[in-house]
Amino acid sequence: TWEPRYGLFKFKKTGTSKLLSHLELVGVFARAIRRARLPIAFSRGYNPHMKISFWHALPVGFESKSEYLNMTLEEKLSCEEILRNLNKELPCGIEVLQAENTKKLVRWPEEFIVVYNVRLFDGIWQEESWDKFKADPRHIERTTKKGKKRTFDTMKYINSLVFHDEKTLYINLKQSMTGCPSLLEILGAIFGPAYATPWRISVVKLDILPVTGDNLWQQN
Repeated sequence: TWEPRYGLFKFKKTGTSKLLSHLELVGVFARAIRRARLPIAFSRGYNPHMKISFWHALPVGFESKSEYLNMTLEEKLSCEEILRNLNKELPCGIEVLQAENTKKLVRWPEEFIVVYNVRLFDGIWQEESWDKFKADPRHIERTTKKGKKRTFDTMKYINSLVFHDEKTLYINLKQSMTGCPSLLEILGAIFGPAYATPWRISVVKLDILPVTGDNLWQQN
């Protein structure tokens, strides 16, 4: 009987590849998997598709050193062989950094902490704005597709914020799969809308951390 092989892969998306949408990124990996001749498993039915699933979509324009995808293979390959063959077929800026064979399909966590590096192209970060915000936090309001308003207590989602220099800060945000404020929304609430425009800042997602404990991933 056929026994599926599962893999968890960590990859980076940097340089000009940050301009790729999530759908385009999926296409890039699908083509690379075919060219690398990996024994990828396909779904059954009239419209079979590759059994790969990605961590939630990275906003266009953001770079990342910590993206993840699940892959199901028809046969077992060593992690070294997968890394070598797949990276040869991926475009500049996208590289698989780690591969891990798993006994079961990894389930994405419901809650997690994302570590960002944010750098201003022009101007400087106003540290007094952060001090004022901590003293009197502003809530973020969002209107859903059904027209309902949802309010977020912004401070609940900020795990830490540290100024590296006048142009660079590190911010750790508590995020969830059920909806939460985005990085740009939080920066706009703290520093003003002018500081939350993609063309004014450079964003790099550095890491994903568990909210509690040491294990970010669970296996179904």
